Amino acid sequence: MSLLALDGCLYAGTDWVSALEQLAWLGLLFLLDAEVRFHLTAFRLRILQAIRGGLGLLILGVFVSHVLHTDGLDTLNTLLWFAIVISMELEIRFPPGSKKARRLQTVHNGVLLPGLVLMVGLWSWQAAWLDAWDALLWLAAYVILERDIRAAPTLSEKC
Repeated sequence: MSLLALDGCLYAGTDWVSALEQLAWLGLLFLLDAEVRFHLTAFRLRILQAIRGGLGLLILGVFVSHVLHTDGLDTLNTLLWFAIVISMELEIRFPPGSKKARRLQTVHNGVLLPGLVLMVGLWSWQAAWLDAWDALLWLAAYVILERDIRAAPTLSEKC
């Protein structure tokens, strides 16, 4: 998480929209991880989910900016991360080993993880080294967070 925060600061020196997006994604995933790791009261869980919703709206606004300014790889990367966050949100709600959880795991392993690896390659191919570094850090964060989600009880088990 520290490297991702530092990465956000690096973007702040080049492009404030990308820095804002970076920090919003970091906050979103940090709060998702907190929901998985800690036993929260229903009230705290609702607050956490409301904050995540606000961060999601901020990211959606940045996504619209990418689309309007024809940043093809940024748009693709944001779409990929939307799919990741939605699937993780669903994953924490399904009992481990259920048919739905196994389907999501197939999507993670067969589509999302390779998509993140592809993003590292695409940014590198374009010699966009900061973006390639950023994609590599987010790939590592994804693997760690996915491991935490699989090891944690689902929301239905916590209640």
